[in-house]
Amino acid sequence: MSTCQSNTDPLIPLQDPEKLAWEIRRCACLEAALATPTSISVPLPGIPNPNSMQNSPNQQGSTNDPEQQADMSNNNLIQAILVLQQNTAKQLLAAQEAAQVAQAQAWADLKAVQA
Repeated sequence: MSTCQSNTDPLIPLQDPEKLAWEIRRCACLEAALATPTSISVPLPGIPNPNSMQNSPNQQGSTNDPEQQADMSNNNLIQAILVLQQNTAKQLLAAQEAAQVAQAQAWADLKAVQA
């Protein structure tokens, strides 16, 4: 007696074809998304010369001049804005690097699952 005739179980397990097609499309989309580089390079601003941001000394020697005090506070404000911009750029760069590491890990995980 032949085993082909006595074995009624299918050799390939039956699966939902829509689920199988969905899984294949999902893997293809994931591979396509991971294959395209998405890095955005943002140039970091240069550090300004602190001497260029300072007011030149007052020739008259008046320290109670309200305009000079306002200018000094404006310079302090500008310096604070520059520091904020630099910190924001550093945070953006760190976030991009973390995203690239996560993307590489996801790619490695996908390859490990497919292997």
